[in-house]
Amino acid sequence: MNGGTEGSGTRAVSPVIGVVLLVAIVLALGAVTTTLALGLADTGDPAPQVRFSFAVADDGTVTVTHEGGATIDADALRLHGEDPDGAVSFGAWPASGTFSTGDSVVVPNATGDETLRVVWRGGDRSFTLKTWTGPGEPAGAALAVPEDPGHAYYDRNFDGDYDAGTDRELTRGELEAGVSDSGRLVVPSSLGTVSLDTGADFEADGIYLAADVVYPTSSSPSPVVLDARSGDLFVDGGELDFRKQSMDITLRAGGTVDLAGERLTSNSPVTIDGGTVDLTDADVDVSADQPLTVTSAGAVEASGASLVAENEIAVTADGDLTLTNAVVHADKDGEPVRLESTGGDIDLTDATLRSTRKDSLTTFASGNDLSATVNGGVIVVDGAAFLDQDNTLQATGTTSGTPASGSVS
Repeated sequence: MNGGTEGSGTRAVSPVIGVVLLVAIVLALGAVTTTLALGLADTGDPAPQVRFSFAVADDGTVTVTHEGGATIDADALRLHGEDPDGAVSFGAWPASGTFSTGDSVVVPNATGDETLRVVWRGGDRSFTLKTWTGPGEPAGAALAVPEDPGHAYYDRNFDGDYDAGTDRELTRGELEAGVSDSGRLVVPSSLGTVSLDTGADFEADGIYLAADVVYPTSSSPSPVVLDARSGDLFVDGGELDFRKQSMDITLRAGGTVDLAGERLTSNSPVTIDGGTVDLTDADVDVSADQPLTVTSAGAVEASGASLVAENEIAVTADGDLTLTNAVVHADKDGEPVRLESTGGDIDLTDATLRSTRKDSLTTFASGNDLSATVNGGVIVVDGAAFLDQDNTLQATGTTSGTPASGSVS
């Protein structure tokens, strides 16, 4: 009897122990899964957004040029690819220091027959910034374009891919109402046009914008802010059309604000503020008596740009301010054009600075002013044209060169 009772008790306890062990195993596996998920979702440093061009000289020399975007530590760059001749030694980047707008490197032993990849490495991750397959490829293609899954999303780990379950998918309604989250905000071209009927803030650790963003007439206007925080704000084929008046438009990034080759139209004040600013060949047109303000903690590159506003235009850089072949035009009532570099040069080679009345491109108002100021740098005026009431650039600091039209005082 006692033996039977003991046996029954043992059998009764066994299932309980089994359940306890099973629960413990499930909890342990859940903890491991959570740890792995958190590890995979670790954002790390965002891949820099950069434009590169490749050129082959007559002697076959291949040159890689940084055309705009983020400044990169050369130690984080690698040169990979394939060479039919086996002459190119791939691996280390063929330069040291930093690699920024205007910098170039020659690929040792390259002849133009190679496939070349510029690879950025951050921690234990790598990201191909640009692939070049030979002289037939157009120069200046942008960064490795993020995946377009047919909707906007926050790229949590900055890998350029939409990872379901990790990245945050955004509906059109969410996006047009304004969004704020961690990761890089990707707004792909498949969205077509994003319409902000009442203004919106886009906040992210970097913004990639390939769709058009439009702010039509609204009865309830409010500001529009594109804030990339410490990352880059990169406009890649999207047009920014802000026609609603009496609200502020702000494009901000701790890294690079890159509008190279793009168009921004506004009837409201526009502020562009970045660690660096790239407006190469950009078309910025601010109407309705509103100003344009550009500030940079580093360089401003605006070669070939058209910067027009019906109020004051102020461009300030802590580094070099480059406006070669650019047009900067304050287009109403003789408003001033003010340029300043606190830690670099101002290059106005073949640029046109103009301040006029609204009624004519050649009728000048009194009290207008074209000015350029450097602190220790040089103002280069070779071939420049200065068109205002007295056709004179008011220069503070050392100047170099001879303008094609107007004078310097």
